[in-house]
Amino acid sequence: MRDLLLAWAIVAVSSAAMAEVDLELRVPARVVRVGMTVEVGLYAVSDEDGDQAIGGIDAILSWDPDTLELAGKIDNGSYSWFTPKFPADSELDGLNADCGADVFCNPYTGLPFNDGDALYQALRQFPPNPPPYATPEGLLVTTIRFTALAPTPATEIGLLENVDTQWTTVADIDASDITGELRPVTLSIASCGTWGDFNGDCDVGLVDYGPFESCLTGPGTASGGTECYVGDFDGDGDVDLRDFREFQLAFAGS
Repeated sequence: MRDLLLAWAIVAVSSAAMAEVDLELRVPARVVRVGMTVEVGLYAVSDEDGDQAIGGIDAILSWDPDTLELAGKIDNGSYSWFTPKFPADSELDGLNADCGADVFCNPYTGLPFNDGDALYQALRQFPPNPPPYATPEGLLVTTIRFTALAPTPATEIGLLENVDTQWTTVADIDASDITGELRPVTLSIASCGTWGDFNGDCDVGLVDYGPFESCLTGPGTASGGTECYVGDFDGDGDVDLRDFREFQLAFAGS
């Protein structure tokens, strides 16, 4: 897979690599509830002040399948990649192969098994289309979706350097390896799945009103902290009067 990535990238216009590009995982909240969808952003981050052109990315994701289930991806970044996917790789190391107990693999489904690792690949568009650029703030490459399965004080979603012959790689448009740091993310999964339940006691009561009020910022205004994710009932990125209405409906009064 690494050779494939470099072969695709080599068709790009020649340009010297300026520095390294880090791959970083980010989540909107570090505490989620069982049953919630966890959206994990994969970001390409330039490790210098300027932007850096990218030819392609291979990213090996890792997670605990007992606490998280791989649910898919949303290619919602600002750059339109060429065939971003979990590639079928049964002829390589089989990270994404749709294989059961049989010797041969079944037709590939497009979503790897929830076995704790998966390879995601994104390649730049062919020239003369412009390449994507990693920025110091971070270019959102894709959003990987998981479902929270079981409570745990800490579970890590990471990026593996390699599995057998496959590697996590960022290539520049000359096909040179410019991979920098690989930054995981750790989150907690609480036992209750109730929106508005800030203290995790499985209901929405008076003790939850204080933190909800501190998160109430109005429409289109990002809330103050990652814990405010629990108060965003409609998932639109803010806590406003629509969410307050839902908080009132969920309020148990204790």
